Amino acid sequence: MNEQLAGLKAAMEVLPDAMLIVDHRQMIADCNRAAGTLFGYRFGELVGKPLSILIPPALRESHVERVAQHDSSATPRPMENRPVLFGVSKAGVRLPLSIGISTIGTKDTPLFIAVVRDAMIIEDALEGAMALAETDPLTRLGNRRYLSSMLNEFAEDPDQIIALLFLDLDKFKPLNDEHGHELGDEVLRITARRLSNGVRECDTCIRLGGDEFVVVLASVDDADILERIALKLHAIVTVPIQLGEVTARVGVSIGGVVGFPHCVGSAALLKQADEAMYRAKREGVPYCRHNTLHTDAA
Repeated sequence: MNEQLAGLKAAMEVLPDAMLIVDHRQMIADCNRAAGTLFGYRFGELVGKPLSILIPPALRESHVERVAQHDSSATPRPMENRPVLFGVSKAGVRLPLSIGISTIGTKDTPLFIAVVRDAMIIEDALEGAMALAETDPLTRLGNRRYLSSMLNEFAEDPDQIIALLFLDLDKFKPLNDEHGHELGDEVLRITARRLSNGVRECDTCIRLGGDEFVVVLASVDDADILERIALKLHAIVTVPIQLGEVTARVGVSIGGVVGFPHCVGSAALLKQADEAMYRAKREGVPYCRHNTLHTDAA
């Protein structure tokens, strides 16, 4: 057993996760520095202590049952997919944990290796990954995936009314082709900042991709108010952008719609705003709204 412990010790110290080696008596045979840090103990202080000191008293009986069932447990799963369990620190603070267990040694003298991770760190990491997946890397606005998630959530509330503005930049492609993608990307970043600064904190700006943007306006149920906001954004976006010796001038066509996502469907509202935008582009006007507003304000 000592040889097994010696072979594991070097590997244990390079792991960012807490790692405990527990013998068949449920005594802590060894641990790494991360384990002491996680549970609030000095390095080496846990060695020789019963594992139960890391388990809340109310959960110790169920822990014994878990250990008994370990050998017949399901196929090992990633730690992120495990249920959250609770440990207890030296100071008596309950800690949400994700724990992976493996067994080495002989049948008569098994060793249990427990890799322990702070479940809050896992949750933060998963939330960070989700936020990254829903963020446009160029402009740092939400992307199409984020918009879809938001609109689907709105659609679950029968009383939720929203207004959508669909924006498409005019003359952007020739500008991009003539002066290069680097300048074009900067125009998109500046446009994104202008849109964000031009709406309220409760509103959301999205980059769908290319030179298309969507603005989701909360608590706007009046066609006249929507038009005023659209024309304000049109004026903000079309201010010439000076980038070195190049003066970038782009226009924008905007389509708007107001409706209840629960009744009409989120995808339908977005499509109607898109159609209104194309009508504005064809007619050469800054803004058009969808002909049918799905509210009493129509």
